[in-house]
Amino acid sequence: MTTCQDIEVSTARIQANSFEEIVRKLRLLPEQYVNSVQLKDWVRKNKDQKYVPSDLLKAWETVSDF
Repeated sequence: MTTCQDIEVSTARIQANSFEEIVRKLRLLPEQYVNSVQLKDWVRKNKDQKYVPSDLLKAWETVSDF
């Protein structure tokens, strides 16, 4: 028997988070993230409210003041 909680969990698994949505919109491959100006601008505006991979933040911190 499927419960309401099961449906919520399975729905959450298929919904992209905001980071995934912007990456898809910008048509970026993971190896392109660090060099994307548009992604970096989005992260600057959203990093305190949205999920951003910590490896990406660390990579940008080593390159410049982020």
